[in-house]
Amino acid sequence: MPHLYQTFKAVILAVFLVSFAAVAQEQEYTTDELYTQARNAAFEEDDYPKAIALLKAALKKSPDYLEVRVFLGRIYTYSDSLPQARMAFEEVLAKEKGHEEASFAYGNLEFWNDNSEAALKVVNKGLDYHPESENLG
Repeated sequence: MPHLYQTFKAVILAVFLVSFAAVAQEQEYTTDELYTQARNAAFEEDDYPKAIALLKAALKKSPDYLEVRVFLGRIYTYSDSLPQARMAFEEVLAKEKGHEEASFAYGNLEFWNDNSEAALKVVNKGLDYHPESENLG
């Protein structure tokens, strides 16, 4: 009888662990899902801190997903966290010289913060790599 009780406990524990793992996996989001949730948090909920947290989680999963990092830079810009925004854009530009969206967003940040010279420098570097860009031109 004690052996049967031990087996029963082991089976119950195994079922519990499998169920718990399934629930935990359901709550695991892909990078793209986190990115979509961040866009919703920023634009539909007007919740920049939530968007930033979601974007950081996405980047933890996919640190080289440049579009996510550009969006993080934009959200930092919108929330007046300019040093963090600059850092995000510079990380993208270090990984991909002249990245069009990063150059555009970074140029806008500098322009709207009365740094026309810095804005022109960033945009011109972007144009070196994307001479046909309508956004940068």
